[in-house]
Amino acid sequence: MSSNPRAQIATIAQLFDKELVIPNYQRPYKWSERSVNLLINDLKEIADDSLCSSVRYRLGTIIVHREANKLNIVDGQQRVVTLALLMVAFNKIENENGSADSCETKLSEYSFLPKFFNSEEFMANALSRQTLVRNYRIIEGRVRFWGSGLIRKVQDAFQKRIEVVLIEVEELDQAFQIFDSQNYRGKNLAAHDLLKAYHLRCMGELSADEQISAVEKWEAHSSTEIAALFEKYLHRIGCWRLNNNATPFTRDDIDEFKGVDVSDGYLYALRTYASTSLVPKHWSDVCKAGSEIHLLNQEWWDKGGNIFQIGQPFIAGSDFFKMVDYYLTLEAELGKKVDAELEKIAKIFAEKNCTDIDKKAQALLTRKGEISRDVGFQHAYDLFRCAVLFFCDRFGLQLLFQPDTEPSNPALQDTAQVPKEAFIRLFTWAMLPRVTKQRLGFASINKFALGAAKDCGCSVNIFHQLAFARTPDEFLNLPIPENGFDDKDSEDYKKTEYRKGLKAILRTINGKHDLRGEVK
Repeated sequence: MSSNPRAQIATIAQLFDKELVIPNYQRPYKWSERSVNLLINDLKEIADDSLCSSVRYRLGTIIVHREANKLNIVDGQQRVVTLALLMVAFNKIENENGSADSCETKLSEYSFLPKFFNSEEFMANALSRQTLVRNYRIIEGRVRFWGSGLIRKVQDAFQKRIEVVLIEVEELDQAFQIFDSQNYRGKNLAAHDLLKAYHLRCMGELSADEQISAVEKWEAHSSTEIAALFEKYLHRIGCWRLNNNATPFTRDDIDEFKGVDVSDGYLYALRTYASTSLVPKHWSDVCKAGSEIHLLNQEWWDKGGNIFQIGQPFIAGSDFFKMVDYYLTLEAELGKKVDAELEKIAKIFAEKNCTDIDKKAQALLTRKGEISRDVGFQHAYDLFRCAVLFFCDRFGLQLLFQPDTEPSNPALQDTAQVPKEAFIRLFTWAMLPRVTKQRLGFASINKFALGAAKDCGCSVNIFHQLAFARTPDEFLNLPIPENGFDDKDSEDYKKTEYRKGLKAILRTINGKHDLRGEVK
């Protein structure tokens, strides 16, 4: 009968003090350059963090199968090999500097290393050999710039603070069962949960009450809402504004939202820190000077959005939680306002003698009925919401929406019934791929957002343009070509007829048709 698995917490030094072996059934060593650099960055940050010198850190779980005196690594091989390469680099550099004897951690202390790197089974794989050479060059190149002081800090952390969970089993099938549970049935922390943990760590100097206060609003939102904020909005906008593909938001992308540490003393970090106090003061001065401040901007200013801009640096720690709460609140409010504006457009058409095709298009705008579940329209709608959020984030809400209150000037009554120019242009732009493509998936949306889908009638990356526009007029002056909703209907319109109605709506709100559908 097989015995129960044994789990223990082991420091990196304790882990390598064991008789570890890479069995020949293991997959090749193929850790990416990105993974290696991220591990190096994390170790450097942990070792050099004077505020948290007593905090212990876990580098995940290692599963081993005991065979006589050897421990065969079943899970965790990629990390173990990379850590071994790191210690080889430490040893080489310390020997060159003539200070190897003073190191707390010596290569000779680990029986695993020489046996492992001379293992015929492991080295027989060409991919493993190539990856070992490449990753060692990366590691040695990075470590040479650290200096003996930082190397010793990392070695000391390996001895005392950086740990793994080591699970040891007697039977191989047990090891594979645990591996299967860990990797397939278990649930890894989501990317946003990792960000939460990171920024909590950045608040280590704050009291427990201050930390609890900082995350209270985060906890008020569901995990689904927070995940959607990063996946559908902040990450996509951040990619598109830089002309990069918007890939799914994963654990590999969390550096994008780690913020900056003022204690590093970098100039851009100090400027970011200064903005948290200077910007509110400037806003107060503008208000006191009697300048015309729009109601909507004032409302969102008061909610704390003054120090945040998508794609711009922010201070790590408590400001991260403020930022997430701000954008969750803003995005939800924008959703209500966007749908209200689309309702206005749909109402204009509903009051006329519309065809069934037009009515289907109206149902899309009101997001009611089965047709509103159209996948292609949903992709275009999400793109539109991203554009609206980014526009408002940069310039404010007043150029897209009317105030919630009725306009006091009677002359504004009619203008309050139709969306504003910037809203219409963003909506037209976002709908171009929906009216031109029969099948519309996210890959096509991503290409269109980057200005690379010329068949949709527009080759402008709106996000990139907005990111560097000084005034709203620079956006309003951009051409939104009309050939995306011209008069030529292809045969595939018969398969998704509502697209023809949607095209008619776009033409009308852009002044190409009157409300009866007649060309002006």
